[in-house]
Order: sequence, then structure tokens, then C-alpha cells
Amino acid sequence: MPPDLISQSAESPWQAERRQRAALDAEKRLAIIKTATISFAVRGYHETSMDDIAAKLGIFKPTLYKYFKSKKKLFEDCVDQAVTIWLEAAQRAHEFQGSSAERLLIYLRRNFEFCVTDFGKAVQKLDVKEISSGAERQLREMRTRIDLIFREIIQDGIDGDEIDPDFNPKLVSFALFGSFNFVAQWYKPDGELSADEILDQYFRMFFQGLNKT
Repeated sequence: MPPDLISQSAESPWQAERRQRAALDAEKRLAIIKTATISFAVRGYHETSMDDIAAKLGIFKPTLYKYFKSKKKLFEDCVDQAVTIWLEAAQRAHEFQGSSAERLLIYLRRNFEFCVTDFGKAVQKLDVKEISSGAERQLREMRTRIDLIFREIIQDGIDGDEIDPDFNPKLVSFALFGSFNFVAQWYKPDGELSADEILDQYFRMFFQGLNKT
């Protein structure tokens, strides 16, 4: 009797090829986004052309249009990629089963790790308001969602007797978010303190204060 081909669970070579092609396309797309973001941040949106981006990648301009229909769409997708990273980090912290301090540190560590990369630094320099109302709205909505997650985590800490109830969750959220984001502006990998040491000191300042105990 011939083998039952239907019952064989081996993946079709065509399916495997499609999956591999999709993964490669995603990798190429991300490479374009990172290169474009840095170019937009360094030279400005209006002074950066699709030709410039293609030249930096060592590809032909029509290849860019295969992935992005316009320069503006590419710019908006650069912002979208950053927003996705920030929101995923915040969601991971929100869902973690641990203390408020542990949950906040999960987000702040991931945020710091991202913001000190070339891509992360470039995103923070993008002139979003002037270029795209859609990208500006994305960033505004992202900050609002992360702020609400921060406030919820802080309120959980207050309810669980981890955080002094005299503190306002909104104010704590703004202080944490703003100060940790600013670290990325001056941090240098070869500096006096490592990233972990900086994060540890910042976090202890917030949760223990400067008073000697």
C-alpha cells in the first residue's frame, strides 16, 4: 500500500520557502528603517532623499519603494517601529507578576537599552511635528498609554504598601519617565559607570531617597 501522504506532517518545501522569504523581508525592512531613522535625525527629513538612504544601504532606490511607498511612509514607519518597542516593554512590565519596583525596572531597563542604541538615539531627535501629524499622534498616544501603565503600577505599589501613599502616581510617573529618558542623552558606553550601575543608582534614588539610612 502506498504511504498516506496526507497523514505525513512534514512541512511543504513551498511553505518553508515562503516563511523564510517573509523572515528575510522583515529583516531587510528593519534594516531600512534603522538606516533611514539615523539619516533623518542627522540630516533632517527634508535634506534626506530616498537616494541617500538607498546609497547608505548599498541598494537601488526601487528596492526601497518595494517596502515603502513614499519617504513620508518610511518616516512614519520609523516612528511606528520605535513606538512598538516602547509599548512592548511597558506591556511586559504591566503583566509581570512581581513588586511594583520590579515591574517598573523591567520597563526602565528595556527603555534605557533601546534609547542608547544608534536607532533609539536617532528616534529621539526626529522632528515629528513638522513632518507628520500621524507620527506625532502615534508618539502622543504611546506616551499616554505608557504613563497610564506607570500610574497603575505605582498605584498597585501604594495599595500594596510598597510606596508611600503621600506620593501622587501621576507626578511619580512623570518624574520616572522623564529622568530615565534623559539618561540616554548623556550616557557613554565607555564612561565611568556601566549601564547597570547607572540604572541601579537612579532606581535607588527614587525608591530609597538620598538620606543615609
